[in-house]
Amino acid sequence: MIFSPPPQAKKHSVQSSVTRVDWQDLARGIGIILVVYGHMTRGLMSSGALTGNFWVTIDFMIYTFHMPLFFFLSGLNVFPSRNKPGFFRKRAFGIIIPYLAFSLLQGSIQVILSGRTNSELQIVDILLIPLFPISPFWFLYVLLIFVGIISLWRPGWPMMAVAVAMTLLSPLANGASYDVAFQVLYFFSFYVAGILFRVSTLPSWVGLGCTGIWLIWTLVALKSGSAPHSYYAPYMLPATVAAIVAILWVGQLHDGHCFVLSYIGRNALSIYVMHILVTAGFRITLPLVGVHQPILHVIIGTVAGVIIPILVQYLLQSLSLSRLFGLPARS
Repeated sequence: MIFSPPPQAKKHSVQSSVTRVDWQDLARGIGIILVVYGHMTRGLMSSGALTGNFWVTIDFMIYTFHMPLFFFLSGLNVFPSRNKPGFFRKRAFGIIIPYLAFSLLQGSIQVILSGRTNSELQIVDILLIPLFPISPFWFLYVLLIFVGIISLWRPGWPMMAVAVAMTLLSPLANGASYDVAFQVLYFFSFYVAGILFRVSTLPSWVGLGCTGIWLIWTLVALKSGSAPHSYYAPYMLPATVAAIVAILWVGQLHDGHCFVLSYIGRNALSIYVMHILVTAGFRITLPLVGVHQPILHVIIGTVAGVIIPILVQYLLQSLSLSRLFGLPARS
């Protein structure tokens, strides 16, 4: 079965017998590149440097699934570690440290550069980080809540039923995609689905079919005029689920055969917490050095947003400082 409740008796599953699962890292690699691309293009669109329906279409198609995908991937491999002593403490520590460290770093820089960036922050916003996350760190904030929930309640089909109901009721939270209440309601089902997911080989017809469903569903939504700001609406869930399955299929299809994507996926946390500073920096500095073509901004900013955080992580690891920022001691 693709989905099933966690086994009670079996101690050694396919997922627990290996340190890393390559196809999962491949899926993370694809996901994090899309996150960096999305934030780079949205920054350019907000500043007016990038215009046109093409960019709006691609933005909508990506945002229907890339963050649900990350919650799904975060749920993978939760078992059997959940049953080990100190599960919540270890998971919480791995979330809270990078959340606080990089929220303070990015928030401080945004305050200093207030007026030169698309989103302005005040000192009070930094003081309220423990309660109100700043972008993009809401993901870690919400993930910590989910880890707390599953630490108290063993995931299974009853939890999945509740989580699906939460997703369907998420529009009641004012429909604000950056409101924590909405995020908890909407994304919990994807996290639980990841926990219950069982490693299996997805056939090509499933992967291709889901790719087609995602493409057709999103394009029809755009054509009907219900987009581009409704990617988290309940009626978009078929496209979201189909896209997640398609990405998993692509990861399994190239399992063990794409080192670059796999390496990027293994370093997704570092890229996630640092890429906003990198992409914003390039968005500001590229025009100063004579680069004005929007497509070059997108390409250079996205590539830099992936590579530079990995280089910074490597530097911190070399100086034995990575743990201070909540990053892995080795890649």
